[in-house]
Amino acid sequence: MGATITTGKLSAAFKRADGSIIYFLFEKTHESNVFPQVPRWSCIAIGDFKEVMLQVCNHASACEGGSLQGVCRRYIKPENYIAAWRRQLAETVQIVDRHIRLTIGASYLYHIDTNDIDKVEKALKSIGRENFFETIKTGNASLSLHQDIDIVLALYGVRKVFAPWRIVDHYMTQSNPQPEYAPVPSAGKINVVDMQVYRVDSNSVVYRHDDSEPWKFEWDFRVVGKFVTDHAYDNEMLQTGSSKRLIADYRNLCENASKLPAETKITVTRITDGDAVYDRNLVDQLAQALGLVEKEQLAPPVFEFVFGDVKSQVAMYGLTSLKAAKVVLDIPKQKVHTALHAQPDLFAEAA
Repeated sequence: MGATITTGKLSAAFKRADGSIIYFLFEKTHESNVFPQVPRWSCIAIGDFKEVMLQVCNHASACEGGSLQGVCRRYIKPENYIAAWRRQLAETVQIVDRHIRLTIGASYLYHIDTNDIDKVEKALKSIGRENFFETIKTGNASLSLHQDIDIVLALYGVRKVFAPWRIVDHYMTQSNPQPEYAPVPSAGKINVVDMQVYRVDSNSVVYRHDDSEPWKFEWDFRVVGKFVTDHAYDNEMLQTGSSKRLIADYRNLCENASKLPAETKITVTRITDGDAVYDRNLVDQLAQALGLVEKEQLAPPVFEFVFGDVKSQVAMYGLTSLKAAKVVLDIPKQKVHTALHAQPDLFAEAA
């Protein structure tokens, strides 16, 4: 399986007239299955501190399953990836102002992709810069990286229209760290996370994050990756370094979770809203593997069984691949609530 290999990090920033700081995060990477393997710098995030850390956590979630790895395909834990970016942010350098003439064309090679021109218009209207959109249409648009940062953020910021590497490059940065750009560590109280997890097999778990959620089957590495973005990120913003302990504890919880009780009652519905043919075929295959219907027959509209009846790999695959909306679990009552309380090292001690 191919992976993105990360070999370097760089944080740059400048201060706006209102005193707020805009960060530009650059990462040096190459693909494991593309030759020759020549690592290249690219910008992965532009925004304020919370916005760029959101992108860091998105990338960190990919570490758990091995999609993002270190030099020589070294496994990286998400919590260590986040801590490494925290250290890099403490060494943020200046990004110099540049006047950039925007290129326009129908591919990723241009600053503005004409295939997304409607999104560009909408984004610029949302910040009151309709006049700049008219300039773009003439093909003669240019902007100042500092003075027009509102446009840059609207088009190239985190979760906006285009990837940030289209507009900036690491050569625009200087080399000396600027202490004034280092984020101030936070020491707030985290939100306690109430986790409920059962082990299903060597690869999968069933989980939910509070009593109001339905139980979901998922591969364990995806569950940990989802935890990084859905819970660890918010708490990292509240308390610097908390993600390190929380992610590690949650991974341990998933790895050492109790086996889903054999007497757990499972109810499956064949047809639910938003089904694709594949989803219904999975239900049919599950019912066939359980011996509830003959081979090639359709599953009943609704059927029940207990987890102990799932004995074959085909049945296990079918069960763990179903959408949450199709499955209701009635698990015998027992203590599965595990509150994760982070008592992390301070930011300076994160490793």
